[in-house]
Parts: sequence; structure tokens; C-alpha cells
Amino acid sequence: MSDERERTTEELTARLAVLYIGISKVCEQLPVPITLPPASGTVGGLMGSIDRCYKIAPDQPIPAEQVAALQVACLFWLMAADMIGLYDAEAAGTTIRDEAAQAAMFHTEACISDLMHWLRDA
Repeated sequence: MSDERERTTEELTARLAVLYIGISKVCEQLPVPITLPPASGTVGGLMGSIDRCYKIAPDQPIPAEQVAALQVACLFWLMAADMIGLYDAEAAGTTIRDEAAQAAMFHTEACISDLMHWLRDA
């Protein structure tokens, strides 16, 4: 893997970890708190936690719009993780995957922000 590819992957992975922490903080503040494991280890290891969060979000006693925001945050986080995980040093198309991962993380961040505002106002 080239130095640039490694640097880009590290930057995207670091941002993904920050977003995981954001989802975790939102989940801790829900009426029925969801506790996610700490953001340590591999991205692959965190994917199961985000998938579980997605699946149990509808059980929260919150409006459907906030359930949807939590689920969308989880889905976009998983999409970004998949895009980062698809890298192959010899494969073409890593630039478009970088952009797709960044777009997915942008939407994850927007959903987290919306949920944080709602939780503060609730």
C-alpha cells in the first residue's frame, strides 16, 4: 500500500472512530440507554455493535423521526466502514470509495447532531 493510501485510510478510520463515539454518546442519553463497547480494536469489531444498535433502535420510546435518525446514522456509519474496508492497494477506484466513505460519514455526523439537539430539547 502506498504511503498516501495508508495515510488516507488512517484518516478515514480515525474519523469513523470519532463518529462511533458520537453514536455511543447519543445512545447513552436515550430514554432506554444503549451501551456500546468502547471504540477500541478494529473497525470490523465495532460493526456488530452498530448493527445491533440499528436493530434495537425501534424499541426506544422516542418519536419515529428520532428512531429513523439513529438508524440512518448507523447505516451510514456501516456504509463508510464497508467503503474503507474495500480498499485493495492494487484495485482501481479507491478515490471514489474515499469520497463515498466521506459522504457516508458526513450524513452520520448530521444525524448524530440532529439527535443531540433533540435530546437536549427533550
